[in-house]
Amino acid sequence: MTNEAKEDFDAQQWLAQAFDLLTFDDLWKQYLTADELTPPDAKTLSRVGASLRDMWLSVSDSGMDQYVVYRADWVARSARYSGSSVVPHDSSAVRSMAKLTFGALREMSHSEAEGLRGKCVELEGYKRRPDNDFHHIRSLLLAGATLTAHAVGNSELAKGFEAKLITAGGLTEPLGDEAKTTSREPCSG
Repeated sequence: MTNEAKEDFDAQQWLAQAFDLLTFDDLWKQYLTADELTPPDAKTLSRVGASLRDMWLSVSDSGMDQYVVYRADWVARSARYSGSSVVPHDSSAVRSMAKLTFGALREMSHSEAEGLRGKCVELEGYKRRPDNDFHHIRSLLLAGATLTAHAVGNSELAKGFEAKLITAGGLTEPLGDEAKTTSREPCSG
């Protein structure tokens, strides 16, 4: 397998991990907000939360920023042809967005993981029902997944991640305006 093929394969695996993580996190959130949460349920949710924590750390320490930066021309072209309103249509702006998005995801993941660890301890002791407010880091993951999906040439998957990002309110402003491509940040905070 060539190095480029391995990088493409790794990016596809990362996208699968990101999708699994987002789905798993949504399901965990549904159970956390259920009307009836028994002590055995709380213990089970604590173990699930520990798995989620590991998933967040794995996804955030991926090196996908380097892959997206390397494929920035392709990403910009894919975003332009698919009509993306999130991903810049200029390769230098794509590089900036990738560095900002994945850098922030990496920085936040460890503090978020510690917060998740605390929530799991609270669930284990059935002290209170913790919230699951990971809006900012989820927005970063969605932005990263949108970029990566364009990088592997899957604009349909990118559109799905982009729609979820926009629906979640994870943007400070629409990102389709070419005049603003160099000063955009992908997520609010």
